[in-house]
Amino acid sequence: MAFVQVVRRSMRPEEYTDLRAGWLKRFLYESKYEITDIEITDARQTGENTYEYYPGGYRRLKKGDIYFTPDGTVFFKAKVTVPKEMQGKELWLSMWTAAEIIVKVNGVYVGGMDPNRDRVLLSPYIDSGELLIEMEGYNRSKPDDERNPDSMKLKGCRQEFQGLYLATVNQDALSLFYDLQLLLDVSKSTYFNEDYRKFLNQELNNALNEIDFETLRECIGQNQESPSMEREKYEYVNEGIRAASAYIEKHIYENGDFRGSGNVALVGHSHLDIAYYWRRIHAVQKNARTVLIQMRLMDRYPDFHYTHTQAYTYELLEKYYPELFEELKEKIAAGNFEPVGAMYIEPDCNIPSAESLIRQCLYGQMYFRSRFGKTVNNAWLPDVFGNSWILPQILKKSGVEYFVSNKMSTWNDTNRFPHNNFIWRGIDGTDVYACVPPTHFITWNMPSQIQENWEAYQDKESGGQTLSMFGYGDGGSGATEEMIELMHRFDKLSVMPKTEQTGGTSFLEKNLKGNY
Repeated sequence: MAFVQVVRRSMRPEEYTDLRAGWLKRFLYESKYEITDIEITDARQTGENTYEYYPGGYRRLKKGDIYFTPDGTVFFKAKVTVPKEMQGKELWLSMWTAAEIIVKVNGVYVGGMDPNRDRVLLSPYIDSGELLIEMEGYNRSKPDDERNPDSMKLKGCRQEFQGLYLATVNQDALSLFYDLQLLLDVSKSTYFNEDYRKFLNQELNNALNEIDFETLRECIGQNQESPSMEREKYEYVNEGIRAASAYIEKHIYENGDFRGSGNVALVGHSHLDIAYYWRRIHAVQKNARTVLIQMRLMDRYPDFHYTHTQAYTYELLEKYYPELFEELKEKIAAGNFEPVGAMYIEPDCNIPSAESLIRQCLYGQMYFRSRFGKTVNNAWLPDVFGNSWILPQILKKSGVEYFVSNKMSTWNDTNRFPHNNFIWRGIDGTDVYACVPPTHFITWNMPSQIQENWEAYQDKESGGQTLSMFGYGDGGSGATEEMIELMHRFDKLSVMPKTEQTGGTSFLEKNLKGNY
C-alpha cells in the first residue's frame, strides 16, 4: 500500500475571518416563511412584449422542481397570508435565482431579483396581509453577470427552484456583514498599504472574537425553514454582533494613523446592450427591471444618484410600462435619476455614416426634450469600440459639449491611452471635453476598485476628479443595496481616496468645463 503523508496546519487568522464572515452571511435573515401556493406558466418571447405560451397553462411549482426553458420566460402567480409573527415588521420577498425577474405585489411594482440580488423590500408598498405576487422571469442560458458565485451555481438552460419566501432581515447582522465586505476587500488588495492590511487583519480577528459563532451556527440550523427561533440564543448572538460592530467603529473606523490620497467621483450606472447575448426584444424587460430596481433604491436612499443612457430605453419604458415611466419622470424631476447620452442608442461609431450619427443625436435629443424638457449635453458611450474623428463636430452641433467612453483605457492591448480628462479636437477643429475613465464601466464599488481607478488616473495634476462608474451591466441590473451601503462607509476609512457620489453631468461640468 502506498504511503500518503498527511500534512496538518493551523488555519491562518485571515482564513478564519473569511470563514466566520461566511457564517455571518447565513445569519442575515431573522426569519423566513415559505410560500407554497405558487403557479407558473412557460412562454417564449416573440416580440417586444408578446409571448407564445407553451401548452398546459399554469402548473404548480414547489421547491426542488426544475423550471425555465433555454432563453425562456416564466410567469409566476403566488398567494400568501402574512403570518402573525411577521406582521408589523419590515417584510421582504426572498428568492435565490440566476434568472432576471420583475416583481409585482398586489398590483404594485416592488422591485426585481437577478443574479446580483435575492430579496425585494415589500413593506412600503403593501397595505394588506393578503398578498398576490406576480412575477415575470427571463432565463438566459448564459447569465449576463457571472460575478456572483452563489447564484452561478444555479445557471444553465434550466434551473432548480430554490423556494420563494417572506422574510425579515437581521439588520444588526447585515450592517456588520457590510462592514466585513468593505474591510476584507481592503485587507486582500495589494493596492493598499501593507502595514494597514496587517493592522486590519488583526483588528478584524479581534472584532469577530466578540461573537459566539458556535451559538450562531446553532441558530442558523434553526432558521433554515421556520420563522421561529430560540429568542434567548438569538439575542445573545446579536449582542456579540453589536459588540463586534462597536469594536470596528472604535478601532478601525476611528483610526487615522494611515492616510490615503486621491479624489474619486462615483457615478451609479448600468450599461445595457440592446442586443448582445440576447435578442433586441429582450431589452424591454431588462431595461424595465433595471429602472425599477434603481428607483426602489432611491426610495430607500434619497442621496443615491443614477445615470441611464439611450433615449430608446426610455421610449420602451414609456410604451410598455407606463406606470413605471410616470414614476421615472418624478425621479428625474427630483434629480435622483439622470438621463445621459444624447444619442438614441449607444451606436457603433466607426462604420456608420455621418448622417446616421447625426440622426442618433437628432432623435435622442428630440425625445429627451419632448418628454423631460432637457437637452442632454453629453455623449455617454462607455462600450464603443472606437470613435470617428468627425464626432466632435456632430456632437457640438447637436448641443453636446462632453464625450465619455471607457473602451480606450480598458481594452487597448498594445499601447496605453495617454489621458483620462482632456479636450478632443475633431477633423474640422471643433473641440469637445472628453473623459476616458481609467477603469471599467462595470464595477461593484469595492474599495480596491476605487483605489485602482485613482492609481491608473493619469491627469491627477490637471484633470480634477477621476470618474469611477459603479453598477452591474451589459444586460442592465445597475447598482445594488450593497454598493450604496459600502459607499456610505468610505469616509470612515482614512486609507481610501476622498469620494463623492454624483451624477454624470455634474461630474463633467465640475471637472472638465473650462479646464484648459
